[in-house]
Amino acid sequence: MKALFYTIAISISSLLINSENYGYIILFSLSLIFAFLFLEKSKTAFAIGFATVSAAWTIYLWYLSLTSTSNVVKMIGQIFQGLNEFNLIILSAFLGGITAGLGAYLGSKIKNFIYA
Repeated sequence: MKALFYTIAISISSLLINSENYGYIILFSLSLIFAFLFLEKSKTAFAIGFATVSAAWTIYLWYLSLTSTSNVVKMIGQIFQGLNEFNLIILSAFLGGITAGLGAYLGSKIKNFIYA
């Protein structure tokens, strides 16, 4: 039940973050706090944090790319030696997932250290 609440909370909060304003730092901090409060196993915390945020960001970035009328994604892809739109979305979601997963892992480890 705690893991389900954590999954819902981190996915909602990750979609509410404006990524231009220190989004990764906020995401890392939220994952750390939620994992500290609700999860005990560090592997579970990392897996849930990574999977939840990766899925949420993939869906959100895909939605943004469909509704966007500009060529911003294609221009950003050209900066990275011609990455297409799909690969750029997957790369961004992977980075967000890693950030959230590491935050959750650290939060779980801190909790285990304090309450051990």
